[in-house]
Amino acid sequence: MNRLLVVIATLLLALPATANFRVNDQDNFIWDCYQPYWYLSNGTNDAWDGMFYLNINNVRFSNAQMQTELNGRGTRSGEVVMGNLRVQRAFWVPQSNPNANLRNYGRYLTIIRNPGQQDQNVNILINGNLGSDSSTVSTGSSDGDTNFENTDTWVATDDSSNGGGDPSLAYVFQDENARHRIASIVRNRDNLSFTWNNVTVPAGGQVTLLFFAIQDRNRDASFEEARTLAQLPDAALEGLADSERATLINFASNAPPTWDELDPVDVFVGQQVRLRIGVTEPDDDELEITVDGLPRGATYQALAGKLRWTPSLDQVGEHEIRFHAVEVRDDGEDPLEDETTVRVTVHEMNRPPTFTTQPELDIAQGERWTYRPEGTDLESPDQLTLELVEGPETMTLEDGEISWRADEAPGFEVPVRLAFQDADGARAFQTFDLRVTVNRHAPVALVVQGDVERAPGDVELDGTPSYDPNGGELFYHWRFVDGPPEAGQIEVVSPTQSIARVRPLKQGHYIFELIVNNGSLSSRPAEFHVNVVNVAPVAMAGENQDLSLVAGDETEVALDGTLSFDPNPEDVITYQWTQVGGPVVYDLVGADSDRPSFIATMPATYRFVLVVTDQMGHKSMPSSVVIDLVDPTPVAPPPPPVPADGCSSSPASLWSILSLLILVGAIRRRRTV
Repeated sequence: MNRLLVVIATLLLALPATANFRVNDQDNFIWDCYQPYWYLSNGTNDAWDGMFYLNINNVRFSNAQMQTELNGRGTRSGEVVMGNLRVQRAFWVPQSNPNANLRNYGRYLTIIRNPGQQDQNVNILINGNLGSDSSTVSTGSSDGDTNFENTDTWVATDDSSNGGGDPSLAYVFQDENARHRIASIVRNRDNLSFTWNNVTVPAGGQVTLLFFAIQDRNRDASFEEARTLAQLPDAALEGLADSERATLINFASNAPPTWDELDPVDVFVGQQVRLRIGVTEPDDDELEITVDGLPRGATYQALAGKLRWTPSLDQVGEHEIRFHAVEVRDDGEDPLEDETTVRVTVHEMNRPPTFTTQPELDIAQGERWTYRPEGTDLESPDQLTLELVEGPETMTLEDGEISWRADEAPGFEVPVRLAFQDADGARAFQTFDLRVTVNRHAPVALVVQGDVERAPGDVELDGTPSYDPNGGELFYHWRFVDGPPEAGQIEVVSPTQSIARVRPLKQGHYIFELIVNNGSLSSRPAEFHVNVVNVAPVAMAGENQDLSLVAGDETEVALDGTLSFDPNPEDVITYQWTQVGGPVVYDLVGADSDRPSFIATMPATYRFVLVVTDQMGHKSMPSSVVIDLVDPTPVAPPPPPVPADGCSSSPASLWSILSLLILVGAIRRRRTV
């Protein structure tokens, strides 16, 4: 029993599904399209065993909706969400055609729409199985051989009987001018696939893929039909929407011209109509343009697409201007065309109303400002509508009165824009700025100015003298207002304290501002001025040096002034070293650099002075350094005392020597005399 159930289930699965769409072409070939996968099940005499499945990025298209169109010769699916894209398929078979090479084919459309804001790249695969099974052969292609290559525009297959069994089949998938060429056509026995890779679907746009399948009586007939369809005649594009023609990626379709669409226009007598109504021809075909209903005095420049017209009093009313464009064709095909209508309604002159009052523009902080505008209109003086077009969020309009409590700080300007509109829609505007001033009960900001001219460095901003006449607590707000451009934004340290600090370094004039607030009212700003001036640089000749030098030797001595600096960071300093003590140094190498050197040839104490100068000529105070070169060789000890049996160093011996020297001197004087 179980075996019988299995056999019955197998037979049921082998039965073909019911075709959702089936038509015969002019020569009675069968085209049977099945949902949800939108494949051709069998065709005529088992031409296919399920062909033309669609896969987008390796995901199979599936949709059970089939909407009949094109006089029952076509069907269209619903739009399917596939990732970030929306995909739709359509299939159509022509009813008849006098051209024998244009009546035995079915046309697939694949429309891929991208609703997002980023371009999307997709891979498209159309594949399936041929009914010719193991007897399948490749019979031809557009370049004359039986190899299927991506440079082909069509390929053909058959069984071994040349139309005697299954129909001879062909597939047309691109033309020579395709914007995106097919990547591969692969036949593996009776399996056939067509692949397009890296197809870009633009953000907010769509692409359309066009594919033709052919069933014919023999191979030659299928080749001829494929050659004809590869030229994409107009008959093969029947029922395609303009958006589908314009977005074909695998065929260079001839798209119709398209006029710009304009909304209806309303003008008054004497008001000039200035419109641009252009027509787009995607294929750059020559166009013949005609205009019907052009009012008296109106001009239209077809090349620039400009319509100009100033209606007169006798032209009050509605006008329809029809623009028509048709291709100029010399190839025997029906020309494509498009038409649009522009509707212009001319009204009698309506002068706008006018404001007859002006508001008070100053309002103290915390106080309420009110204004009741008045206006007039010659045509409808009692039918004016007041509108608050622009103003702060807390500003209100009620019973014709504008009201606002000044909740901004003093010095703030609030833009306000009002409008009066009459019964016919004409409007007049009144625009002004409300200025918030200091309330008479506000606290007072005071600063301790101190010296205006300062050297670069830290500056204390002191606002402790500030006070509130009502004795309320004060809240401080310091800010940088202005300074030399090269200084950039100066940071205020502790900006919410009574005493803040800043560090201006670049030369120039700086302005800082203090505003104090008692929780509801703010003071006038108090300014603190600092003028950073150029000051002299500072020389640093380095630490004194104690070095060793053996008499008769020499050594190199380096001086170091690298710690010298200029408080003005924009200044550049120069160096000048001068010897002021010790044996003369004849060659001080780099005497105008921060690290000079010399060769010392004898132990001694050397003294040098460094002076640095900025580009303004300001010189530093001298900075000196001492270089002490000491001979490390030990000093010889004094001679030992004379022994007892030698010369005596007693006082008696000394007096003897002294007496002898006196005698020698006397003799020399006598000889001289």
